[in-house]
Amino acid sequence: MLSIINMIAESIKNDWEPLPADSVQGICCVTGDNTQCILRKKGVGAAFTTQGLLKAPESDFISVAAYQAFKYRPERASCWIVSPGKFQKLKRTDIRHLVLNGTGLEIWAGYATTSYKKHGALLATLNIGDTAIWQFEQISVDCSDRIAVNAMYDKLLYYLKSGIGRKTLESCDMPPLLIGKIGLPLWLDFEKWARPVYKSPLYQFLCYLLPSQDELKNEKNENNIQS
Repeated sequence: MLSIINMIAESIKNDWEPLPADSVQGICCVTGDNTQCILRKKGVGAAFTTQGLLKAPESDFISVAAYQAFKYRPERASCWIVSPGKFQKLKRTDIRHLVLNGTGLEIWAGYATTSYKKHGALLATLNIGDTAIWQFEQISVDCSDRIAVNAMYDKLLYYLKSGIGRKTLESCDMPPLLIGKIGLPLWLDFEKWARPVYKSPLYQFLCYLLPSQDELKNEKNENNIQS
């Protein structure tokens, strides 16, 4: 069955770990597949914090594929994109490019994290066709409308370059000293635009994807050299 767990397992087959026990036919607690499994306790311990996301929580087995996907550290300790046959770790700049320009993939799942603790394979959405839903920590972000996504990102980037810092963009709360730096008209313009949308998943995700101060400095230096 096509699933994110199975796509990851298939794409990392060269990195599979030896199984801690012989496999048997069973129902995987993670995916619900009837397939080759080992005992659940070998791959999902008592400290597993996302039990509610299991497809067959009553099963005592975990599939070989799920075991291997969970044992693969980048699955929970990196940002990534997976498609049939390929798992790729991502930097924030990579995610930004894929969100703004599209992945060009027919089937894929993408996960962005700052905590590097959760099993992204359990949280992410399987995209097929024109959908583009990214998982940002435990929030699903619909980036399917690229025109709207780019419009919001461009607006955020404009305000960032105008002197409103990332944390202020995220919170929409004005630091007392900011008005003296950017001027009241700019703040009122930003607040009028951002106040209705700043708590939305897309807005918060795009704030995360904004360039760092080092990126902005490098861009400015390159522009100065070219001019």
